[in-house]
Amino acid sequence: MTSKEFKASFEDYDNFLKREAELKEKIEMLYDDLSGVKGIRYDKIPSSYNPEAIETRKLELIDLINLKQAELKVLQSKYDYFRMVLSKLDEESIELLRRLIVKKQSYEKVGNEMGYSTGGLWKYVDRLIESIL
Repeated sequence: MTSKEFKASFEDYDNFLKREAELKEKIEMLYDDLSGVKGIRYDKIPSSYNPEAIETRKLELIDLINLKQAELKVLQSKYDYFRMVLSKLDEESIELLRRLIVKKQSYEKVGNEMGYSTGGLWKYVDRLIESIL
């Protein structure tokens, strides 16, 4: 993997983290729906009880949960290698990369904050990436 490929993958990885959180939240909501626990509404007349419809709904929810869990596994396995590479970095370095690659902050601005020249920060980031690849 080259430095350029790493930078593209890092941006994808940030999007993956957001998607992973969304999927986990969706799975949790589906489990809540599957549990069948609901609040009592005193302003609504209760509807009739249909056990067949409830069982059908539970089966649909189970299928949907399995589908979302499979999607989550595929995403996680796709980024396992990238997580392993990132584990070699400390949080400051990851945040530096996030600012430059994902948030698209300029090297000049970030370099001034860190006490680097633009070219110096560029070289520092390239060496940082090369050291973990």
